[in-house]
Amino acid sequence: MLARDPDHLVGLVAETLLGCSVQQAPSQFGDHSEISSKRFSCLVFCPTKVHCENTARMLAELLPPIACFPGSSESDPNDSNPVEQMRERRADVIQNLRVDAVPDPSRVDKSTGVVRTCCPILELTVPRGVAYHHGGLTQEERTVLEEGFADGTLSVLCCTSTLAAGYQQIVGRAGRAGFDSVGESVTILQPNDRSNFAQMLTTIPRIGLSDSSASEIASAGLCCSSLLYENGKGMRQLLLSLIGLQIASTHEELLRAVRTTLFAVQARFAGSDRIEEVVNAELHALISRDLVLATSCETLRTSSPARTVHGDLKKLQFQATRLGRAAVRGGLDTDQIGPLLSDLRLTARALNTSGPLHLLYLVAPPDVVDQIQVDWSVLYERISLLPPTEANLISLLGFPEGYVLWKAAGHPIRKKLDERPLRRLFVALALSDLWHSSSTLPIWQVADRYKLSRGTLQSLLASAASLASCLAHALASEYASDEELWAFSHLLPQFATRLAYCVSSELLPLMELPGVKRVSDQAVDKFPLLCRLFTPFI
Repeated sequence: MLARDPDHLVGLVAETLLGCSVQQAPSQFGDHSEISSKRFSCLVFCPTKVHCENTARMLAELLPPIACFPGSSESDPNDSNPVEQMRERRADVIQNLRVDAVPDPSRVDKSTGVVRTCCPILELTVPRGVAYHHGGLTQEERTVLEEGFADGTLSVLCCTSTLAAGYQQIVGRAGRAGFDSVGESVTILQPNDRSNFAQMLTTIPRIGLSDSSASEIASAGLCCSSLLYENGKGMRQLLLSLIGLQIASTHEELLRAVRTTLFAVQARFAGSDRIEEVVNAELHALISRDLVLATSCETLRTSSPARTVHGDLKKLQFQATRLGRAAVRGGLDTDQIGPLLSDLRLTARALNTSGPLHLLYLVAPPDVVDQIQVDWSVLYERISLLPPTEANLISLLGFPEGYVLWKAAGHPIRKKLDERPLRRLFVALALSDLWHSSSTLPIWQVADRYKLSRGTLQSLLASAASLASCLAHALASEYASDEELWAFSHLLPQFATRLAYCVSSELLPLMELPGVKRVSDQAVDKFPLLCRLFTPFI
């Protein structure tokens, strides 16, 4: 046991769940009902997703029955009714995890012959009151596990920092205000981390005005303004929104608005006077990206004001350009809208509409794509299986046919090209598989095919649908009459809706019904009359 649990985590978790040591538990509680009434929960934070899964499996296998089943004893875990009730509740959790799943014949339990329809690790751990929680799970799976943990059905969650804040954590957090008078938090460290951890507990980082200082503050668990993350992207977004919504048009009005933010409060607390300097720098960035027009009062009165970058910003007035207004109305990133519209203009000359792949490529979220690790052998295999009508997409992207083959074979590339288009294509291919077979192919099978987690794939799908919807709003508001982009303003709204639900166009009206989460194409085959009766009333 020590080999599997060198940090003695099993003992710590068991003691937390019981409120006393395992040896003291039978004498601490007089009867089983008292054990059942004194139920505790525990969160185990892990550094990685794989660590979460391995820790959950280890705890489920090594925790004593008295810790896993409130109301049980070491001698006979089946001698009381609360145990059976708890088993039924945990069986319901497993069943809820299977609700949105499609049976996969390739996942058969050899011991029972049952076809598994959810994660095999959760199938093993949930009956013992243990589960893991991280971004690799689908949103539906996370919701089921959070609800099970909140109502006491699950006692232990092994989680990443995604559960470190928010209302979900309040069940397992030590020392809850208004609920507990005392609580404990245990941090398990490696020997070489002890000095750094002790320094973090006793030192509060100085609040500064740089991206690095913001990361330092956040890592210390302190609340920090996000306006300076990613080289001031938040500040640019704020300034463009103020100008685009016509809330502020002068330098003084912009400064007045910024001084009401958490960023300004923390800057004043740190004794910094760089607020105006930061605002000026981001205004220049917006002007250089053609998102904001800076003009003098005299120029503004003319019919065609010219852009003015030089001079004192305090004497200028600001208004959003056409591109800036589209970014505001579509809710698009100030750093992404320019490249996105440029891609659309290039694509308008040769858009492949024989399938969804080309459009999926265009709406693949750039910030998420950069975080995806491409498996070149998988990419080459999926490109080879493309139908002839979509096979020309690789040439439209400007890549030689043998480039992906050489990457898949592991050969060195003499002239390395910008591979971001191929990364977007990799994501688009995964989304295309979901688009075509979401009702017949389990999401984890598509995820395994592309070596992604099912949560990551679901997040990609949601981000792509959101980006398509935002682009549709931006184009409809400002580019509906544009010679190159007008077609996209009509094409993207319906495309975004279908992408969000990933069902055929015939089933889209049914998805608008309250409470409907999933409608498969098999449902139309089995109940065609019912589907036709519902559709006209939506």
